[in-house]
Amino acid sequence: MRFEIKRSPQNKFGSDRMVVTLAVLTQPPKITAPASKDVSVYLGRPVNRTFVPNGTLMIPAANFSSKGDYKCIASNAAGADTVTYRVHVAALPPVIKEEASENIKMKEGWNVYMHCTAKGEPLPFLKWTIPSGEHIKPSQFLDGRLFVFPNGTLYVRSSLPTDSGKYECYATNAVGSSKRAVQFEYNCFSVLKNNHLSHTGIYFR
Repeated sequence: MRFEIKRSPQNKFGSDRMVVTLAVLTQPPKITAPASKDVSVYLGRPVNRTFVPNGTLMIPAANFSSKGDYKCIASNAAGADTVTYRVHVAALPPVIKEEASENIKMKEGWNVYMHCTAKGEPLPFLKWTIPSGEHIKPSQFLDGRLFVFPNGTLYVRSSLPTDSGKYECYATNAVGSSKRAVQFEYNCFSVLKNNHLSHTGIYFR
């Protein structure tokens, strides 16, 4: 870019003229692209990618409509540079670690632990359904005896014969669901260790 500054001073004796040419040197911007232009994120997770010092792509919580091409454009008086990034949004349906079906035989007064460990993206929502049809969520007490730990384990304190029946754990997220059923029954003899069942599903008659 060039500018000309002209000065023409004069007085009664005459005049003079001076022309100064000012050249402004600048360079077009250059975006340093990473090795991969693919950005992968799980559903519901944030996207935060800085492409140039003053240019950041931010998506607080990605959804399926967030996927696609995003073009970063850097420009100045000398030119422009662009780079295109492709955002992929993925999700994983819930998977419960424990067996889908299990039988537990216990003795009255013992404490019962029914495990339900689920993984998935987005993080699955857990709830238990007890034989009465009531629902219990993590960190929730019911009747002062039933409690669901944050990891999904259902705890029954000092079990009673009326606690018998089917207990179902449901894990759900935006892309699917999974279920685990535990049949809880009473028996005269059970394997006991530290006041709770040491190995569910094994018992003696």
